[in-house]
Amino acid sequence: MPLWFVQNKAPAAACVSHWLSIGLRLSRAALVSMVVLTMAAGFLLASPRGLSLEHLVWAILGTASTAAGASTLNQWWEVQLDRLMRRTAARPLPAQQLRTCYAFWGAAGACACGLCVLACGTNVLAAALGACAAAIYVLVYTPLKKRSTLCTLVGAVCGAIPPLLGWAAAGGSLEAGAWLLAVILYVWQIPHVLALTWLHRADLRRAGFRILPLLDSTGRSTSQFCLLYSLALVPLSLCLPLTQLASWQSTAGIAAASVVMVVFSFRLYRQRDDASARALFRYSLAYLPLIFVLRVAL
Repeated sequence: MPLWFVQNKAPAAACVSHWLSIGLRLSRAALVSMVVLTMAAGFLLASPRGLSLEHLVWAILGTASTAAGASTLNQWWEVQLDRLMRRTAARPLPAQQLRTCYAFWGAAGACACGLCVLACGTNVLAAALGACAAAIYVLVYTPLKKRSTLCTLVGAVCGAIPPLLGWAAAGGSLEAGAWLLAVILYVWQIPHVLALTWLHRADLRRAGFRILPLLDSTGRSTSQFCLLYSLALVPLSLCLPLTQLASWQSTAGIAAASVVMVVFSFRLYRQRDDASARALFRYSLAYLPLIFVLRVAL
């Protein structure tokens, strides 16, 4: 093996690893994964008989690229605010690991490529839904966080679109089942996001965000919202058989999982402490995979 290859292999590998790490942190890989998973759930539920693996692959690639670009644009917009918070100060842009102009154009390119992939690899409706989600997230939700507590309700719209996108990518149209999935995902996000914001409220106040837990000194309104939206998951779960999305057996399991969400929210309502918020947040993370497993297994 040539000596120059041995000498340069390690630095080259380290450079690739470095830029890959920056890309994953800018795109918030965990968030992108959640978007892709909920999109794939919509796709699979829309195609119980004729699953098109090719369309699914294109949908995953297009959704992931669009979501990664939107997440990066969000960090580009909020770079000055991220510098004020401990949990975000080490992100690539506030830590000056990458120039903001490079992040902007890279993110814009990722969004454009993702939407083109969706349009050409699946259909125009899926691409339009992807564009709508990205636009709301970057142009509406991001600036609204500094202005109104309604930001949480607006941001949840972005999270409710992926199953619609997946359904559209599979069949080219939207049916009642797609809208029910979207509503369930929308409602689930409210206690999930509010519990997370509760846990980081001291840090988030440094950036001057106007998110409900940051302005609710007693926690009463925040816990009420968590309980109200968790309660709404129960009747929504019972509607699944009406749209042929689940059998009555799996619906019973999903409804039970929703009741557990209510229990955790009620605990937060009664105690209003970090331990209760953390328990609710952790269960909310498990809720979506749990109901999908119940739907498949029963």
